[in-house]
Amino acid sequence: MRLFLIRSLTRFAILGSVLAAASFFVAIAADKKAEKKDSKSTEIKFEAVKLGRPVNFERDIYPALEQNCIACHNVAINESKLVLEEVKDIVKGGKRGTSVVAKQPDKSLLYLVAARKKKPHMPPLPNNQDAKAFTPRELGLLRQWILEGAVGSKGGNKQMLQFSPLPDSAKAVYSVALSPWNRFAAAGRANQVEIYDTTLGEKVSKLVDPQLDKIKFQDKAMYPGGAAHRDFVHSMAFSPSGNMLATGGYRVVKLWKRDAVRQIAKMAGPAAVTSTAITADGKIAAVASADNVVRLVNLADGKVIRELKGHTAAVSGLAFYPHPSETSRLAAVTTAADAALVDATTKQATAEQAVKDFDPKALKLEGEKIAAEKKKRTDAVAAAVKAVATAKTALVAAKKAEAEFAKSAGASSQLVSGSQDKSVRVWKVSDGSVVRQLVTPAPVNDVIFTKDGARLVSAHADNLLRVWMTVAPKPAEKKAADKKKDKKKDEKAGPKPVLEIKGHSKPVTGVALILPAGTQIATASGDNTVRVFDVTKGNQVRSINVGSPVTGVAVRPDGTAIAAASGNFARLYDMAGKQLAELKGDLGLVRALSETTEDQNVAKQLVGIADGKQKAADKTAKDRVAAAKKAKDAKTAADKKVAEQKPKFAAAKTKSDTATKAFDAAAKALVVAKKAIVDATKKAADLKKVADDAKKAADVATKKSADARRPPKQPRKRLPRLPRN
Repeated sequence: MRLFLIRSLTRFAILGSVLAAASFFVAIAADKKAEKKDSKSTEIKFEAVKLGRPVNFERDIYPALEQNCIACHNVAINESKLVLEEVKDIVKGGKRGTSVVAKQPDKSLLYLVAARKKKPHMPPLPNNQDAKAFTPRELGLLRQWILEGAVGSKGGNKQMLQFSPLPDSAKAVYSVALSPWNRFAAAGRANQVEIYDTTLGEKVSKLVDPQLDKIKFQDKAMYPGGAAHRDFVHSMAFSPSGNMLATGGYRVVKLWKRDAVRQIAKMAGPAAVTSTAITADGKIAAVASADNVVRLVNLADGKVIRELKGHTAAVSGLAFYPHPSETSRLAAVTTAADAALVDATTKQATAEQAVKDFDPKALKLEGEKIAAEKKKRTDAVAAAVKAVATAKTALVAAKKAEAEFAKSAGASSQLVSGSQDKSVRVWKVSDGSVVRQLVTPAPVNDVIFTKDGARLVSAHADNLLRVWMTVAPKPAEKKAADKKKDKKKDEKAGPKPVLEIKGHSKPVTGVALILPAGTQIATASGDNTVRVFDVTKGNQVRSINVGSPVTGVAVRPDGTAIAAASGNFARLYDMAGKQLAELKGDLGLVRALSETTEDQNVAKQLVGIADGKQKAADKTAKDRVAAAKKAKDAKTAADKKVAEQKPKFAAAKTKSDTATKAFDAAAKALVVAKKAIVDATKKAADLKKVADDAKKAADVATKKSADARRPPKQPRKRLPRLPRN
């Protein structure tokens, strides 16, 4: 029984030791966790900063905010309605009120939460944004920025970027783009975007952003002539349709949309149209119909201004003076003058820079060579300055000529009409009156004015071209009788052409003036040729065999190419008669077919991609169904196992409860045993003391007993000392 008790007490002692150790380690883990948590929430001491300059928000504050705060506090994701991307938003604060109190960091919520002086600490740790607590220096910069008033940066950041006007000498082209079919070319010249017609070789448009017109610089418009961008245009590209152009400047991409070709107005004519022409200013069109009437139409609204009546047969030719092509020519002259000014300005800047960079030592020059080189460079600057002045004068003159022509074109416009009724009429556009009427020997197929408008040329069905005076010449002074006689003679005979031009063997179907000289004409005929004649002398300059009857002819405004129409094609020739190109069919339809084909190919590719995605989606759907079934089966099996395990779980729980009770009882017994051990130990100590005392008493008694049995001690007798000898 005693042995059993000792063993039980030993077991309980061991169990108690284990429980005590477990409690000890749990306590240590709790202390470490608390210590770790406390370390994250420890207040951060700021570091005093001395920059020698005011704290710059963009340079000193924004990087820390961007790294640790802006991921959750931006325009898109504004937790607590707080945005920390710009100063104004920081000062405004969020749902807890203002974030920063100027000059008072200890009252500024942003500083307090960053310093971890006030909850919620920011950024919270840990987090999934890789944000870290502010360093002492970052906190010191934030504190100093608030002390200085929490103001935004005055420069050197994207919000405060300051632009200056580009110098006049900055005219270089940094980017170009061609539209589909190469019809238009876009050029990025400095901050300008210019559009050129590659067929005409002329600038047809300049892109201007109206928002830039509002910008001032030193109380003046920064871009008085308009601009596309604030800085250099470094890149551009047309869309596949050619209707949109993307241009890239400094941190900006702009999209420009081309005005769609649309019908401004529709005029329902009484009969088929036989000929058309447009004034030089592009405001009025003359439309001849099969009813023998010429109608002047306002192109702005399509309304008929007036009707010109008088012809008795179909009108087959119309032409305005001044020549519409003269407008294009003058525009080209202006463009060339502008380019010349740009070139001269660039050369001047280069020459001036060469003078500034002149360094005799670097060039290893001595003596007279130094003076010669310096003079050479100075003279180059003077020549460049003179060239710039000349170019400016030429540009001013070109613009003036263009403006004067545009002004006079509308006021003094005249229209010449040729008809199958063998007549030519000159009309005054402003009032529709007949200025001159000519009766011709043969039906008229086409008419034009000469460059100065003093003469006109008519193409006839009798294979001839005739040159007429636009205004009847003033007759010399004669006697009254002679005047009367000549008048009757003129009425009978009518005006005579000043020149008849021969050369074609079949009817002349078309005529065009060759500018800029205006001394030659190009003609078309049923004899399969295009011919060039001198309009002043009538001699043939050149003949081009087209190969089939030519029904129409046209000349480029700069006089460098001739177009001939025949049947279902048109051919382009240079002035020497060399064929440049051949255009067949309807160019618009050809391009539309090509674009449609490309669109169809793209659509097929998209269908293929979509089909692939659909198949992948179907497979994914099947996989998901299979996965769902598998998961369902697994759940059913799991539920079954759970059901099967319930009795076992109940039994185990019962055993666990019993064991727990036994453990509790054992623990109580252990406490009792511990107490019994303590009491027994104390009692044993007391007994040991009693035993020790008894032993001491016994030892004393034993000694006394031994002493009692010992005989008494006899005194020792001393012997007498013998005397010395």
